[in-house]
Amino acid sequence: MACSAGALSGRIRLLALVALFACTGRQTNQTAAAINQPFIVNGVSIEPDSLNAYLVAHHGFTSHGGEMRCAYAPLGQEGTRVFVWATCSELLAVDDHLVDGSGVSMPAAFEIEVDSARARIVGVEVPEMGNRYAPSIRRIFPESIWPQIFGANERYRQSGVALSDHLRMEAAVRFGLPPAAASAPRRHELPPRFANEPIDSGAFALVVRGDTTLVDEFVRRGNLLEGVVRPRVSGAKFGWARYRVEFSPSGEVTRSQLSLGRVGTSPDFAPVSTHEITFGPDSIAEEWPNRAPTRVPYVRGTVPLFAPSIAMLQEVVRRAVRISPARRELGVPVYRVLANAKLERVRVRWIARDTVTIAWGDSPEARYAVSGWKIVSGRNGGFFTVRRAVPDANDIAAPGISPRKPTPAR
Repeated sequence: MACSAGALSGRIRLLALVALFACTGRQTNQTAAAINQPFIVNGVSIEPDSLNAYLVAHHGFTSHGGEMRCAYAPLGQEGTRVFVWATCSELLAVDDHLVDGSGVSMPAAFEIEVDSARARIVGVEVPEMGNRYAPSIRRIFPESIWPQIFGANERYRQSGVALSDHLRMEAAVRFGLPPAAASAPRRHELPPRFANEPIDSGAFALVVRGDTTLVDEFVRRGNLLEGVVRPRVSGAKFGWARYRVEFSPSGEVTRSQLSLGRVGTSPDFAPVSTHEITFGPDSIAEEWPNRAPTRVPYVRGTVPLFAPSIAMLQEVVRRAVRISPARRELGVPVYRVLANAKLERVRVRWIARDTVTIAWGDSPEARYAVSGWKIVSGRNGGFFTVRRAVPDANDIAAPGISPRKPTPAR
C-alpha cells in the first residue's frame, strides 16, 4: 500500500528515535510506547502533535531564542476532557551539542470538541503555582487522577525523566546530531561567540496616512541592541536619537544609553544630551545631564523603552516570550526612558499564533503581527509600523550600523 510523504517522513523519524533509544539505553520499549499516545474522543483520534503544539502555543516560553517542544504521558480521560503529564523543553543545537534553555513539567487538562467527525482543541488548563497548586489540581482534574499527580513515587519520577529524554532524543534527530548528544551532560549556556552574532537587523518605519514619520534602524546581537531613531516630520523635538542596550549572558538588561541630537544634524555630530541607566542589583539608576540621578527599585526582567523606538518595543515582546505564562500575566516590567523614573507593567497577549496586542496604563491596545519575538508589522490607531530590510534612499545609515536583511525568525 502506498504511503504519503508525511507518513513516510513520520516513519523515518520514528525509526531514528528507536535507534537512539537503543543506543542510549535510557528508556525501555514499554516506557517509550507510553509517550505521546493518541486519545480517542467520540470516535475521533486526537493526534499527539496537536496536543503538544497547543500546549506550547498557550504555555510555552523560551530563554535562549530557541523553540520549545512538549511530550506527554497520558493520565486519563473523562468524556471530552483528556489529561496528561507534560514535559516541555527548549533545546538548541550548538557545535554538535544540545544546549538546554527553558523547561517545565506539569499536568495539563485539554478540552476537545468534535463536530462532523473532526476534532478541535478548544482549551487547556494547567495548575496554578505556589499555595494554589493543590486546590487548582482538585478543581481541574477528576479525583481518580489526583494520586497520579500528587504521588511522588519512583514511577512518576521516572516518567518525567523519560519525557525529558524523549525530547532530547527527538531534538538530536531533528538537528541531525550524533546519538551521543542526547545523553551527554546538560549544557545551559550558549558559547561566548554567540553574544556578538547579529540575530536581527533592519529598520522600522512609522507610517501615518501614507507618510513615513519616523525611521528606527537597528542591529540586535546576542548581548547588545544598537539603533538610531530619526523623526521625519517638521516640529520634532530632536533630530536623532541613538540608543544602546546591553544584556547579560542570561538575557537581563544591565545598562542602557540614549543620546539625543539637534534637529538638522546627523548622528556624526555631538549629542545635546546623554542619558545612562544601570539596572540592578538593587535599583534602576538613571543619570540626567542637569539634575541629580533618579532611582527606583530594581525588578528582574525590566526592559528599557524609549517610546519612538519599535526595536526597543520588540524587546518587550522578546521578554514576554521568554517568561512563564504566570509572570507574563502580570505584565513585562518596563522602564520608560526620559519619563521621570517610572516603572510600568506592559501587557503582551497572544490573540493568535502570530499576533499580539500590547498595552500599558490607560493607553489603548496596539496590535502587532509577529514571527516568534520579532515584530513584522503593527497598528496603533492611525499609526502603522512597517518592517524594512534596508532603509530607503532618504534614510542615512547610522555610523557603525550597516543595513542588512534581517535573519530568518527562529
